[in-house]
Amino acid sequence: MRSPLPVRRGLNVLGPFTVYRAIGRRPSAVYVDHGGTAGRTGKHRLWDRVFEEYLATPGDQLQDRQGAIMLVTPAGDCFPVQVSRPTARTVKTAFAYAELALAEDWAEIERLVARGLLETASIRRTKQIPFAPAEVKFPENQPLVVTAGGMAGRTAPPGNAAGERT
Repeated sequence: MRSPLPVRRGLNVLGPFTVYRAIGRRPSAVYVDHGGTAGRTGKHRLWDRVFEEYLATPGDQLQDRQGAIMLVTPAGDCFPVQVSRPTARTVKTAFAYAELALAEDWAEIERLVARGLLETASIRRTKQIPFAPAEVKFPENQPLVVTAGGMAGRTAPPGNAAGERT
């Protein structure tokens, strides 16, 4: 069993806004050759995360967990989210993709703080180790972002059923 990453900062949600819940991954359009160069062809294919739109509401908390943003529900369920709208990996962003997405997330978080939708808070404990979205693989034609309920028949990731909005 792996330990959750240490929490560096907690932010309480004061008003509703959309975040993007990581639910799996799909093959990207970017490959890496034997020399470690990104391109449109190659031996090793990189992956894009797949996200579901999720409405963060008062009572939820965002947590900065060393390179990841997690959403913690009032019930203590926890899952990875992206705060900025996700984009697909490109050849240009192949190796800096996660860093760029996190920088965009923090810029969006600062805008949400300025709008009064988030405030710094004491860190809330979670009841579980966060779901690992890399374990769920989708086909390459899977949309990068799906709307809530857009995955008819998809079951909630193990241990996160209580985190689903109804």
